Amino acid sequence: MLAEAELLSVLEVNKEAPGTIAKLAVERLRSDAEIAKQQFREAEMATVGGSERVRLRHAQERIRLARINLVNGRELHDKGRLSDLELERLKLKHELAGLSLVLLKNPQYFATMLQSLEAKVDRMGEEILSLDQRISRLEPIRGVVPKNQ
Repeated sequence: MLAEAELLSVLEVNKEAPGTIAKLAVERLRSDAEIAKQQFREAEMATVGGSERVRLRHAQERIRLARINLVNGRELHDKGRLSDLELERLKLKHELAGLSLVLLKNPQYFATMLQSLEAKVDRMGEEILSLDQRISRLEPIRGVVPKNQ
């Protein structure tokens, strides 16, 4: 519901003032919504392997977004509006997203269970931080002012 609310609020802003929200930001929110739907479906079914399918979907969406970022970055670089270093960072981010997918599809590549556990903990930390940031951004939209303001 959070992901859908974020997407709908951004689409509404762009409807009222076209181009206000960047296409990439909209695509990120669209990806978040798709991943959340997959998580919800898996939770409803409570199937074995559901969390792996959600992680796989998340990895696929990260690759898609990294590809969009890279294509946009190349266009900006060709116009002289993006540095060589930043373009290289986008290339590496795309490659990293691809490697993450390979690791998810082939868990035998993790040398030890500890490495696998560390990767899962890192991913969970990123997800918690992302959720906290998303909720904070939505609170003013819903008329709730965060405590720190």
